[in-house]
Amino acid sequence: MRARLFIFWLFYGGMLTAQPEFTLKSGEQLSHLNQYGQSTEQLEAFIKENPSRLYDQSEALLLISYNHMQLGDYANALATNDASLRIKAQLQADDLVKNYVRYGAVHLLRGNYSLALSYLMRAKDLPIEDIPLYAVIDGHLAAAYRGLGQFAEAAAYYRQSIETLLIEYPEDHPEIIVSYYNLGQLYLESGDLEEARQYFQEGLDRTSSTSDHTFLQAMLFNGLGQTYRNNPAEAAKVYRQALEVANQNFGKYHRETAQSTILLAQTLLAQQDREAAKRAILSAIQSLSPEQPNLRWEEMPDPDNIAIDPVLMGAALGLRAEWLINTSQVSAEQLAAALDNSEQAAHWLFIALDQRIDQANRKEVLHTARTALLPGIQAGIRLWEEQQYKPAQLRTFQLTEAIRTMEFRAHTTYPLGLAGTFADRERELRRSLHLAEMNFRLQPLDITKRQEVLQQRKAYAEMRSEWQSYDSLSYRKLFGEPLAGTTDIQAQLAPNTTLLSYLNISDDLYLFALNKEEMQSFTLIKNDAALLIQLEEQIGHLLESIDQSDIARFVPIAVQLYRQLVAPASDLLRSARSLIVLADGPLLPLPFETLLTESPKNDHQTFSKLDYLIEDLAVQYQYIAPWNTPLSQEELPASHLRLLSPAAVEGQTPDAFRKLKKDQFSLEKATENRLRQDLQQPVFIHLATGGFVHAGLPETAGLQLAKPSITEASPGDGILYASEILSLPNVQAQLVTLDSINMEEVDLSALASSIDPLCGGMLRAGVQSVLYPQWTDASAALLQPFYKEVLSGAPAGAALQDAKMMMIKKSRTADPKYWAGYRLYQ
Repeated sequence: MRARLFIFWLFYGGMLTAQPEFTLKSGEQLSHLNQYGQSTEQLEAFIKENPSRLYDQSEALLLISYNHMQLGDYANALATNDASLRIKAQLQADDLVKNYVRYGAVHLLRGNYSLALSYLMRAKDLPIEDIPLYAVIDGHLAAAYRGLGQFAEAAAYYRQSIETLLIEYPEDHPEIIVSYYNLGQLYLESGDLEEARQYFQEGLDRTSSTSDHTFLQAMLFNGLGQTYRNNPAEAAKVYRQALEVANQNFGKYHRETAQSTILLAQTLLAQQDREAAKRAILSAIQSLSPEQPNLRWEEMPDPDNIAIDPVLMGAALGLRAEWLINTSQVSAEQLAAALDNSEQAAHWLFIALDQRIDQANRKEVLHTARTALLPGIQAGIRLWEEQQYKPAQLRTFQLTEAIRTMEFRAHTTYPLGLAGTFADRERELRRSLHLAEMNFRLQPLDITKRQEVLQQRKAYAEMRSEWQSYDSLSYRKLFGEPLAGTTDIQAQLAPNTTLLSYLNISDDLYLFALNKEEMQSFTLIKNDAALLIQLEEQIGHLLESIDQSDIARFVPIAVQLYRQLVAPASDLLRSARSLIVLADGPLLPLPFETLLTESPKNDHQTFSKLDYLIEDLAVQYQYIAPWNTPLSQEELPASHLRLLSPAAVEGQTPDAFRKLKKDQFSLEKATENRLRQDLQQPVFIHLATGGFVHAGLPETAGLQLAKPSITEASPGDGILYASEILSLPNVQAQLVTLDSINMEEVDLSALASSIDPLCGGMLRAGVQSVLYPQWTDASAALLQPFYKEVLSGAPAGAALQDAKMMMIKKSRTADPKYWAGYRLYQ
């Protein structure tokens, strides 16, 4: 169970508006009681009634910003904070620190840790009168560094925050206890269990039975239990303590009660105490289902009902699926039930992802998805292999696509940039829905609270349906494509195309192969961590041999990887002309087109004489199964190629483009305005400029363009972020080629998937295809023949195959390091 990001809201909200005026104070009190909607209404009325009290208006807007932030409406949280800051600038006020802390807090909660750091560091340079505010800023800085994976810096700021708090508060103050909890979670994430245990215990030693400590006690016990992951008996003992605190103080229907029960169930299952684990799993599901208090073991929670926490519901159902198959004798009925449970888990996790559309903790959904859906995938594979039950195979593939779809949405969504009537209505209704759900969680047995949630859900669903019908493209930018059924995916596949979808979860590796008529599935690695490590090492060696032009080392690995990863699906490849690869886990960096279908027949090996997979199949890659279906050749409009360069000079066309017809090709300066205009036309765009990717967020990935001219109208800032591309209203570009991508600072483990938000964001925005440099020293020599074909109307995949084959036939460019670096995504 991945840790929650717990930051300073308990006393921070109280410091935001320390004004003596009654209306402001009453608005503040309503916020502290979680009555954010009423607070906002009262504060907005105050602003209208007091047009001349500008400073008080600024403080009211700051509190309204807080209310929006608490309800997950970050666009309006930022907008009202902007308005508050503008008034202070007009008044030349010098107390700007709270506004900059607010910016930092909002971006921290969104998961944009770099931007949060920027605002928080600026806040720390401003005059600060309240000593506790230093602790707030340091706590936020620690959380930002933690999100970036910089644990030493995070730990230092957490400790510094504690030192500041101890100046003002006693040792048992809730904020000090929160800091110890955060330190414990930090060390738990870094794998230092002993250090984590120390800080969780430090926090527990400062708690008492008072009401403001009980919630923290449950959290601290749950954290402490996770430090005993190598001692299940001790872990179970601690989780029971957490459960006792949660039951006594919060009751059965509460998130922390369910969390404690799930953690206990996981530990009991690891101990093979199946009966106790079964009771705990059912108790967790019941805790999350106040509308169905008497659910039996074999029953599913009603998907139309309200769950206390959809992520935990997904985790609990996935744990029940694991219980069903985690025994030596598994019946077909148990396998079918496990598949059902994982499918229901996926349903709840999609709900959770929609709820957390712009929140950092949406990544918790992805972590839970892979854990909760694995047992269902394992069960579905076994039902097919042992019972030849075809529907199970189709449903299992759809579960793998559910994981990919969630990951794609999580790494390419950017709600802040969306504008228009529907986007505004969505934010308003989502805020109302979040408020209703929050009130329901506080009083889960109150029928009026339930009715309010159902009413808000209905209004939200109607808005979504209307939006999707009226403007499907902008709808897709926010919510993504719906999860397609397996038969729908097959229907979208072009003739003579085979799709190979790989999925690595835990110590398993699966392959699903399908074309328009048929599907096959294979278990490539089953519960074997050593074999997965060996596969990862093999792929690393292959990449090294390509980089070093070491043919003697390259050949046996390329042959072996083909036999291991592709040959199992050979029946579906015989009549294929193109191949779509959906890679996962250790396979992500593998250039499949370089794999060898046959061993060389003699010892005199040359790169030009090898039997590459690219000779038989046009290889392209996708993030999820076909959804951005390329236009057919008959539908392709006549297109023009734009070469956009930061320093374009007329008459100095690069060699790779000189043989193209002049009327099909233009060289222009890569300004932000030029690129924005071209993306909204059916053209091919080659960007001779650098892209950058630092994290799995569209606002931290983008393109470094030419410096804008001061004479240019709306020149932009010279950087076009993926988030800005997502916000463009009508993207029609058929192909975008990225010349180079800087990924030196990318923490691939933090990305948690193959999805580059720059490439993925372009596809989601409407670009038909992206030619992506897998490594930056790929030869540009293949671009001239590639563009010659696509400009004549050839599909991009076939054009890239022909261009690579031309290079292979020439001995001086046959080396894969010259042609394998470009990867086509569609």
